[in-house]
Amino acid sequence: MGKTVWQPAVAVSALIWRAGKEVLFLHRVQPPRIWVPPGGRVEAGETPISALQREIREETGLEDVAILAPCIVEAGLHDSQDILFIDYVCAYRAGEVRLDPAEHDGFQWLDMAQLEAAEVHISLAAGGELLYHYRWHKEELILSHSPEQLRFSRRLLQCLAE
Repeated sequence: MGKTVWQPAVAVSALIWRAGKEVLFLHRVQPPRIWVPPGGRVEAGETPISALQREIREETGLEDVAILAPCIVEAGLHDSQDILFIDYVCAYRAGEVRLDPAEHDGFQWLDMAQLEAAEVHISLAAGGELLYHYRWHKEELILSHSPEQLRFSRRLLQCLAE
């Protein structure tokens, strides 16, 4: 009997930290219309790092971002396809964010202290993605990442800087 080999698509994303306090999230144009870090699928012939560099440039226009280390690796489903998600902790150095309006209609540098103060609820998108609802008083942001994931990536950033 032959062995079945798991062959998922690979997607990468950049948790880009500015001054170790704020992380960059982009607002998606396509459903689910949530806040996500820059990223996308690794294309044929690309390494995860080269795909991440391309995605950062295409989605944000930023050229001066240090890709430091992988920090979160998860397996999941997206549009009924197996995907291996790899998040990298990154450090912003310079530049202005310029969005591709076909993909994103807004961006925010989210302050970790504000995210830590939020009440967080989890829901499931139609495609099976986990969504994290961060709520403060009457404001709500729906992010692709949990508080634990963001804390972990920030702590790794701090360790790498030591």
